[in-house]
Amino acid sequence: MSGRPEYVRAACNASLQRLGVDTIDLYYQHRVDKRVPIEDTVGAMAARELGIGIVPYSPLGRGFLTGRFATISDIPAGDYRLSSPRFQAEHFAANRALVDVVVQMAVVKECTPAQLALAWVLSRGEDVVPIPGTTKIARLEENLGAVNVQLTADDLSRLAEMIPRGSASGERYPGGMSGLVDK
Repeated sequence: MSGRPEYVRAACNASLQRLGVDTIDLYYQHRVDKRVPIEDTVGAMAARELGIGIVPYSPLGRGFLTGRFATISDIPAGDYRLSSPRFQAEHFAANRALVDVVVQMAVVKECTPAQLALAWVLSRGEDVVPIPGTTKIARLEENLGAVNVQLTADDLSRLAEMIPRGSASGERYPGGMSGLVDK
């Protein structure tokens, strides 16, 4: 998929014409085009000024941000995460240190690490709607509790300082798969 602004505009305009409508309720950019800054892609949609929402992908970091995995041995045999670079031995410790920041703040905030992570995503704006995957009702209910977690400006500053943008260690996907999803 192309993330070039002119492509996004053309795709949106073509969809509007085909559908015979004036607005698009939902536009998913499933993959980021590494050749184009994401700001340029989103800017082509005039994101927030038109009320366009954002659905962040994997807002709990494939379960890492729940604090569930203290060691690699906590990941069940056969789990796809065992092939994920961010869960590999050379990256696991660095990423676990980032998760520890979330875990520690969650203790202070009297919430779960997942709720804290989702509260942070929700703090990005009312137009940001995280949809964490879950297979259990208890996890769904836990995730919904994120709306009750209040993060102060100091909390957000501390998180930004302790977990700077781009600080995750390792690629998002195994080598062969990266080429398929991030074209």
